[in-house]
Amino acid sequence: MRKIKVNKKDVDRKRKQIAKTLDELIENHLRYHDRDKSIASAKKLLTLKPDDPYPLEKLTSICIDLNEIDTADAGCSYMEEHFEPSGYRVFLRSRVCDLKQDYGGCIKYSEEALKIPGNDLLTTMMIHNILGHAYRYVGDAPMSLYHYRMSAFKDIKPAKGTDKYGYLFGIKCDDYSNFLFSLHNVNVTREEIFEGVKNYNNIFEDIKPFTHDRLTHPRHDKIRIGYISPDIRRHVVAFFSYAFYKSYDKSRFEVYCYPKCPEDGVSQEFHEGVDGWQNILYDTPEEAARKIKQDEIDILVDLSGHTANNCLRVMAYKPAPVQISAIGWFNSTGLKTIDYFLADKFTDPEGLNDQFFTEKILRLQHSHFCYMWHDAPIEIQPAPCIKNGCITFVSFNNFTKVTDEALRVWGKILAAVPNSRLYLKGKAFRSQYGIDYAVGRIKAAGIPIERVRMEADEMNYLVKYAETDIALDTFPYPGGGTTCDAMFMGIPVITLVGERHNGRFGYSLLHNMGLDELCAFSEEE
Repeated sequence: MRKIKVNKKDVDRKRKQIAKTLDELIENHLRYHDRDKSIASAKKLLTLKPDDPYPLEKLTSICIDLNEIDTADAGCSYMEEHFEPSGYRVFLRSRVCDLKQDYGGCIKYSEEALKIPGNDLLTTMMIHNILGHAYRYVGDAPMSLYHYRMSAFKDIKPAKGTDKYGYLFGIKCDDYSNFLFSLHNVNVTREEIFEGVKNYNNIFEDIKPFTHDRLTHPRHDKIRIGYISPDIRRHVVAFFSYAFYKSYDKSRFEVYCYPKCPEDGVSQEFHEGVDGWQNILYDTPEEAARKIKQDEIDILVDLSGHTANNCLRVMAYKPAPVQISAIGWFNSTGLKTIDYFLADKFTDPEGLNDQFFTEKILRLQHSHFCYMWHDAPIEIQPAPCIKNGCITFVSFNNFTKVTDEALRVWGKILAAVPNSRLYLKGKAFRSQYGIDYAVGRIKAAGIPIERVRMEADEMNYLVKYAETDIALDTFPYPGGGTTCDAMFMGIPVITLVGERHNGRFGYSLLHNMGLDELCAFSEEE
């Protein structure tokens, strides 16, 4: 066989070109946040056909971050064709499946990636992270909780200050939050949740909070209130915090906003109404905290708690002398730098939950919710049962909230109401995997599947309430925004009143509307 001569200069030239293009890709993505240039560099890199998987791993990861599915898919396919599988490369394939909303494929590849020998700690944590997300999307709360726990409780001890440590620390913080969030989707006690909550602060033992002296803190003519959140945009939290930005007393207060998100039309509307605005999306937590401190904020209100892309790492630096958790979260944060938690006397009567909060509970004497309708007004239709001849029960809550206990109770309700139907809508029904999983649970609860309608979530879902008669609230984690949306559309909501702060959302909303007859205090009721 004749040997093929390889020109070393050509090889070196190609490798230099690959290295240069990769550097451009990383710089455009991380430093300049330039989506178009990043994608162009990624496509160019792919055409160079590197003989080393690292550039391809990097371009695929960045394309996934940018939601550039086709190029990410091509990167995975090239690696699968030319290189042996590794845990990280199979993980990238699972991320592409996640982008395509193929949650069955995401779970399959992620589980496969976990079994491949040689995964480092970072890869293992990322795999558990995406499995937590995927199982949550398909409505499997126990499995979601398991994988978030597996990532959150990893012991990370690499050298402080390294990029790898920072990334591991970020994943650990996020998945501890995901773990605490997921605890609310299953039937566990308040004591069990608080055990997890109170240990959250230990993650930040290396962070030294800013100090504030009452005597030297700047005094202004008006009290400066700051709101920090990843959801100062079109989001359910914005519908509950609308009045904070639009209806405050400008003679007494100045409002500063610190969004941590890409801005949209809702963001712009809020921006125009407040006194100060700094987007902290690309800041480190410490950089964001210093900006807030420089603005001399008197009271900083966090509107995210342990929800996605939250700002608790900023709050850990204590950028304001008084810090409050409100609206966007539904339990104690566990963070010692947060002083107060906003509630009302219906979600948290005196003595019911105080011992399960690291913050002091501030109780409003009515509801602490202030709901703002968020779509064009829709004419409320007559109850469809009049023409259908049967009652249509509905739950448009995230299916992850629908516990087996809730399904069992709903099954009894359907059995007691002849010819009634159940209408479900949510993310879980975007994929066949999610539908199949839901069908199995629904049948196990004794509900005839032919009486159930399942649909994927959609932006303009409010119009679908015209096809329903009575909403059944989830438990132990009931609805907030979905309850308000249903009531806005004229649909009565039946809620089961619990003990947790968030387990009493429905009760607080309905009681304040004078609709106590819609509140049940036992499964039988």
